[in-house]
Amino acid sequence: MVLSTVVTAILFTWIFNRTGGSLLLVALFHTSITSKGYFLPSLPTLTEEVLLALIALAVVFGGGLTIHKRVE
Repeated sequence: MVLSTVVTAILFTWIFNRTGGSLLLVALFHTSITSKGYFLPSLPTLTEEVLLALIALAVVFGGGLTIHKRVE
């Protein structure tokens, strides 16, 4: 559960930073995660956790997790 929370937080942060601070897109991503069980068959818990962790690692080590300063 802790691994899932950390990995999901990384992905939420990446989406927020890469979209210039769009909460709408973060909310849409959250909705897609919570509603996936209605449309897709459920994977075993460990498989789902590993896939999510691999995606987060690709984002972090692929140079995708950058912090942009907002100019106001």
